[in-house]
Amino acid sequence: MSAPLILFERGATLRRVIDDWFRRAGEVPAAAMELGNTEAIKKLVEAGLGLSVTSWFGVAAEVRRRKLAAARLDPPLYREIGVIRRRDKPRTPVLEAFLATLEGLRRSLE
Repeated sequence: MSAPLILFERGATLRRVIDDWFRRAGEVPAAAMELGNTEAIKKLVEAGLGLSVTSWFGVAAEVRRRKLAAARLDPPLYREIGVIRRRDKPRTPVLEAFLATLEGLRRSLE
């Protein structure tokens, strides 16, 4: 990699996802810096001190304002998320509708 890599600190959920993505690509990421939050990482990248891999959600505003540039990863990096609820509460019609919407979105992405 031609620029220093700025990553989240080891143990962070997104860092584990990123490390796994690199491993599947046959690479071992060598972080020049490891930080605990997105804002600090963005500031270092804005200052020209390196590159980072982070979630689109965390940088979308800066990309829109042209403070940062973003590129999609190939192969894409996906993150598994889920819906949690109290086990002892029944599923309400609102929850059922929400889950149906999520399922429709999932199918549309296949």
